[in-house]
Amino acid sequence: MTSLIVFMALLAVAVGGSGLLGINAVVESMDNTYRGKVVPGQLLAKMLQLNNDNRTNIMLALQHDPTSPHAKLHDHPLSLHIEATETNRKQMADLLDEYQKLPIGPEEKALLDQYLSARDVYRQNASNPAWDAIKAGNFELGHRLLLTQVNPEFKKLQAIGEQLL
Repeated sequence: MTSLIVFMALLAVAVGGSGLLGINAVVESMDNTYRGKVVPGQLLAKMLQLNNDNRTNIMLALQHDPTSPHAKLHDHPLSLHIEATETNRKQMADLLDEYQKLPIGPEEKALLDQYLSARDVYRQNASNPAWDAIKAGNFELGHRLLLTQVNPEFKKLQAIGEQLL
C-alpha cells in the first residue's frame, strides 16, 4: 500500500512538472512572438505615422502663404510646422535605433534597407527641398514640390514601410 501511495505521489509530481514545463514553453513562445512581431510592428507603425504627420505639416505650412487670403486665419506661426517636423524626425531616428536593436531576419533586413534608401530619397529630393522653399517664402515652389516630388516619393516610402509591417 505504501509503495502505491509513493508511486501515485511521484506520478502526480511528474504530471504537475510536465504541466509547468508546458506552461513555461507557452509563455516563452508568446514572449518571442511579442518581441519578434508586435514590438517591431509598433515601432514601424509609429515611424510611418510620424512620416505621414511630417507630410501633413508640409501641406499645413503651405497654407501660411501670405498671398493667400486664408493665411490670416492661422493663429500660429509657420515655425510650428517646422518644429513639429524636426521633433518627428528626431523621434523617428530614436524609433529606428530601437528597431535596429531587435533581431530581424534577412528578409526584414532587406526591406529595411529599401525603406531607408527610399526615406533618404524622399528627404533629399522631396521633403527637404519643399521645406527649403517654404522657409524661403517660395510657396509656389513648395506647392509644386509637394505635388511632383513629396507626394509621389511619400507613396513609395509608405508602400515599403507597410511591407515591413
